[in-house]
Amino acid sequence: MPKSDGTFTPDETQLITTWLNTHWGKDKACEGCTNQTWGISQTPVAIPVLEIPGISLSSSYALVMVICTRCGNSKFINLGMIGIDWNTVQKNAKEAKNG
Repeated sequence: MPKSDGTFTPDETQLITTWLNTHWGKDKACEGCTNQTWGISQTPVAIPVLEIPGISLSSSYALVMVICTRCGNSKFINLGMIGIDWNTVQKNAKEAKNG
């Protein structure tokens, strides 16, 4: 679970980095500038899911943002695919905040 300030723990950062190194192909060149160096967001990123017909934005996809260190071009990887459960993250973050 992220730390109480919302950032990924060192273990989660390592899990994300290992997953990217294992699953990302040989060509890591940025489509925007051809840079080969990428960083990751320090906190989870959420993209809301549009639920029709009520047009509710009550749920979201939990992601880590992978960011080109030169031009800022960004990619999003689903935390569930990496092995980080968003429901547990949210629950633990609430408990940490409430003490």
